[in-house]
Amino acid sequence: MRNLVVEARVFDLLAAQKLGGGAELGHAAGLAERIGVDARFEVADVYDAVEVLGATYDITYQSLGSLNWHPDIDRWAGILHTLTRPGGRYCLLEGHPMGWVLDDAGEKVEYPYFFVPGGQRISDEGGTYADMSAETVNNDTIEFSHTLSDVIQALIDAGFVLERFAEHPFTVFEMWPWLEERPGQTTTWWGPEGRPTLPMMYSVVARRPA
Repeated sequence: MRNLVVEARVFDLLAAQKLGGGAELGHAAGLAERIGVDARFEVADVYDAVEVLGATYDITYQSLGSLNWHPDIDRWAGILHTLTRPGGRYCLLEGHPMGWVLDDAGEKVEYPYFFVPGGQRISDEGGTYADMSAETVNNDTIEFSHTLSDVIQALIDAGFVLERFAEHPFTVFEMWPWLEERPGQTTTWWGPEGRPTLPMMYSVVARRPA
């Protein structure tokens, strides 16, 4: 059996901006060292990723709360295609855009579903996804909504082949106050029994042809 070598490259632009420094990146680097993972953490404009990283990867991965920072979804998909080696795969887990149209109470439509040129200004009370109680400075953001068809078509146009697409009726944080927590290896939040279900996350696996 051959040894599995894990090489990780991680971008996190928003957290460092909101905290006014790289405190979270230092914590992440310490964690990687403790578990023995060769990881390099970068804070940069994601559209400069090809130049900053200077490498390609068997698997490129993107997780929750990241697509909403991209004003140009086609450019984003092209960069991912460049970073993914031929035969490699891009994996995405993201909040479902249907969920993001509702207000903070999850009761009525407050935001548009379709893309808004120039984005939408969002103000919150501070904190980060890692620590909602953290004192942060820059709490007004410009965010961009991307429909499922926007995301999937951008990946196809960039040259990926769609292998898997799934929608999920749960999320991994308390998105609305009426969600019910379900403990497990990963804590999840679901709609209560008897209430109509909504998609709250979706996942995509796309392959770059060899």
